[in-house]
Amino acid sequence: MPKQTFFNLSEDKRVRVFEAAIREFSAMPFAEASVNRIVKEAGISKGSFYQYFEDKNDVYHYMIEVIADRKAAVFNQVRDEHPDADVFELILRSTEVAMAADKGELDYAEAGMRIDLDDSEIAAAVRQESSERFVRLVERDKERGLIKPDVDSRLLIDLISTFSISELYRNRNNRARYVENLRAAINLIKEGVGTGR
Repeated sequence: MPKQTFFNLSEDKRVRVFEAAIREFSAMPFAEASVNRIVKEAGISKGSFYQYFEDKNDVYHYMIEVIADRKAAVFNQVRDEHPDADVFELILRSTEVAMAADKGELDYAEAGMRIDLDDSEIAAAVRQESSERFVRLVERDKERGLIKPDVDSRLLIDLISTFSISELYRNRNNRARYVENLRAAINLIKEGVGTGR
């Protein structure tokens, strides 16, 4: 986590540093990401960076936590607005909201995709927490009679997640096509595992 000196910065400067980290980690795998490029992009000195973060791992972990919190907030908002929606519709609606919100300069989707491919402990923990949230919804939908009871909940979520990551990578310059293809795939999966209710 960032040091207190980072949180003491003006909001504008904190955002500038965070946006520089997002751009770097969305463009490069962690191993190839550079603190030098982050500080140059943020317009700060390297010494200042180390007053805010211990190292590249620290800023990366912070970025992962912020993105994970953002994804959870989007999902919770969609779930609260559509409490009776099944897991498939919640995934699609959350994706659409996230994609619409990411049309600005920052590419949270690209950074999120790289996090999904990261094998670090913190990225694995974030993926596990997200997966568990959706597994619980699959189990809920089984109890509601919407999904066949013998479906492996974790495998179902892993299947959707794997397709989503792959499709996002292929269509990262065409988000509408990504969402359209994800919707088609989820509908196909839903036909296979759903009970037709």
